[in-house]
Amino acid sequence: MLGCRCSSVRGWGRVFWLIAAGLLPAVFVVSEAATQTADPRFRSGGAVLHTAPLSGPAPSAAPAAGPRPEAAVPVAGTGVKVAAFGIASKLAFGQPADDVESVSPTASPIYVWYRLAQSAPGTPLRIRVLFLAPTGEAEASAKDIVVTAADESGYIAFDRPPDNWPVGRYRAVVEANGARVTAREFEVRARP
Repeated sequence: MLGCRCSSVRGWGRVFWLIAAGLLPAVFVVSEAATQTADPRFRSGGAVLHTAPLSGPAPSAAPAAGPRPEAAVPVAGTGVKVAAFGIASKLAFGQPADDVESVSPTASPIYVWYRLAQSAPGTPLRIRVLFLAPTGEAEASAKDIVVTAADESGYIAFDRPPDNWPVGRYRAVVEANGARVTAREFEVRARP
């Protein structure tokens, strides 16, 4: 009887290893496919991953939800054309995974994502997060980047302040050469 149990255990062990050996290549194929879908024109947290020109349309940095700029027309004198701009609360595969209208006071970081089209390489950009106080706009945070490719996508991560984000309305802004190129409002609110 003992010999019978051992052979059945050995048999199941072989079955387990055969199944594992069959699934292992599938895991690597999925992993490889996921890394190949990342757009090499994508800028991650201010660092350019790759700027070689690629054929085809510009990548979609986030789902097509929420308000967008009226038209992707360069602002006079800036050399910058923003095709899409938004706020994300999370990343997936190194890119913003959503487009949100509000975040919680403890959100950290908040991702401001952008997609440029036909912009002049070398143009300095300032991406700002402004708190819309009753007395006017107050800068909460700002970061500077330089356009490295005409069609570039990326995001900037803004970390939570030590005392959390104050509840209220905010505006994320892209500026080039001192001119506001595009803006997007969002809200920080306590979740029920």
